[in-house]
Amino acid sequence: MDEVWIEGGRKLQGLVPVSGSKNATLPILTATLLAPGIYRFTNVPALKDVSTMLELLALFGVRSKREDGHALFVDSTNAHNAEAPYDLVKTMRASIYVLGPLLARFGEARVSLPGGCAWGPRPVDLHIKGMQQLGAEVEIEHGYIVARCEKLTGAYLPFEISSVGATGNILMAAATAEGETTIDNAACEPEIEALAEFLSSMGVRIDGIGTTRLTVLGNPHPHPTDAAMIPDRIEAGTFLAAAAITGGDVEATGVEPRHLDAVIGKLEEAGAEVTVGERSVRLRAPERLNPLRVSTAPFPGFPTDMQAQFMALLSVARGTSTITDTIYQDRFTHVAELQRLGADIRVDPDGTVFVHLGVCAQGQGHETTLAQIAADELGVALESVAVVGGDTSLVGYGMGTIASRVAAVGGPAVQRSAAQVAHKARLVGAEMLECAPEDVVLADGRVGVRGAPGKSLTLGQVARAAVRSRAVADAGGPGLSACAFFYPDTVTWAFGVQGVVLEVDLEACAISLLRLAAMHDCGRAINPVIVEGQLHGGIAQGLGSASGRC
Repeated sequence: MDEVWIEGGRKLQGLVPVSGSKNATLPILTATLLAPGIYRFTNVPALKDVSTMLELLALFGVRSKREDGHALFVDSTNAHNAEAPYDLVKTMRASIYVLGPLLARFGEARVSLPGGCAWGPRPVDLHIKGMQQLGAEVEIEHGYIVARCEKLTGAYLPFEISSVGATGNILMAAATAEGETTIDNAACEPEIEALAEFLSSMGVRIDGIGTTRLTVLGNPHPHPTDAAMIPDRIEAGTFLAAAAITGGDVEATGVEPRHLDAVIGKLEEAGAEVTVGERSVRLRAPERLNPLRVSTAPFPGFPTDMQAQFMALLSVARGTSTITDTIYQDRFTHVAELQRLGADIRVDPDGTVFVHLGVCAQGQGHETTLAQIAADELGVALESVAVVGGDTSLVGYGMGTIASRVAAVGGPAVQRSAAQVAHKARLVGAEMLECAPEDVVLADGRVGVRGAPGKSLTLGQVARAAVRSRAVADAGGPGLSACAFFYPDTVTWAFGVQGVVLEVDLEACAISLLRLAAMHDCGRAINPVIVEGQLHGGIAQGLGSASGRC
């Protein structure tokens, strides 16, 4: 299948069954190398990676046959050692899972260094180090991992970082090792739990299943067994995210809800109504999705494999959201594709992704102003949004920082509003500098006088004066006003409703203030960033680089 054609603009509704987990199936299939015999698996997903793994196992003499769609028979009776070649391994990183079983059963393994996903370095150091600690000699020869051992012996393995792949590989190697093996800081993802349960059913004693400390008592003679693959939590989460994006009502069936706790929590935080059954999860989308702060983490945290789906979801949520992937910091190749569809997304140098309200919301054209966003966030009428000037006291607000929701929201309406606010700031600067407004220049983080390089003020000085004088009040006409005031160590973007001032994010506000000036002077947005306490940003058409202390 080379392409998929999608006709959008429709709400997704109905029941959808969830397939078996690919990430649980792949290591379990390689575990059949540990004991000769016939295995029967059910709920096996019909995916390319599964076919690739079966093709790889066939090189080792393992036969397989599908039956009734999702049932699979595997016969490892005549399994033998062989090389896991680059041509196959490069297409799927999970191929490295054969390393542990081959070493455990045959005392030798030759496996190509893996390929697979096109994003980010994913080193196999933990796999290699773990095999060495179990007694194997491991070398890298011409792009292949070559491991040999007389026998594997149990050991204590404290992982520096949690690794799903390394945990699975070492579990299988330790399954037949002599003595006891303990893995500290082991991955406790549901897929690892499923593998450990499968090895237990083969006769291997494993304590601590589902925790970060696994203890394996090796069994030199494991036996074949049958297994049903667990539901795919990523597929289930994807269906639920799609329902939320389209404003739909979808029930995912055949799922394990406890595997989805982090995803369900974020969907509820976004405003969705989620109903959890014994083996199902139903989502009813809200009229508008709320913005979120998403940070990926090992299970039971938010899964990295759901990061891209939530980026799409947050592209149609109101306000500005942030996404940080702590597992794979550069897993953002989908950003460019979402931007092609009109999403307003910025990736900062530190890997944080800011997802702003997109050009479309729930499939409808949506023109947004700063005041509309503020009113929406605060749950008040647009005409109630007014600036609070002259009051430097800060009152926290439960919905979080408004600046992260309103900074740099795209669209002509916002650019006009920004220019109007900058114009008011320019008027204050002219009064302070005793010159005509048309002679005021905004550049390099300062407000200066055309033709008088030594005569200038910082944007902060002008902004503070604007707040004191309320000169920026009603800058955008009825219902819209915004002001920024800039102190040496604190920046606040204020939207006031009935006398309340909101404390907001330093970086988002500093960037917003610089954008106001840039938009007025050149009519184009900039993308400033904070680097070591300094605000930097390239501004188009003659303004050069702007920077200021923040």
